[in-house]
Amino acid sequence: MKLVNSKTESQPVKIEKSEEDLKGTIISVFMVGGFIALSWAGVYLLFVARF
Repeated sequence: MKLVNSKTESQPVKIEKSEEDLKGTIISVFMVGGFIALSWAGVYLLFVARF
């Protein structure tokens, strides 16, 4: 015999989204992207300075 919990199956689960989490994510992505761009620019400048 299968027991059914009527409380969990009859009520839909609500998921709330927070806009602050998304703002923090985009700031982190830009920071990592900026670091990568600056690293590439630094390596390129070192390469150009050698010649």
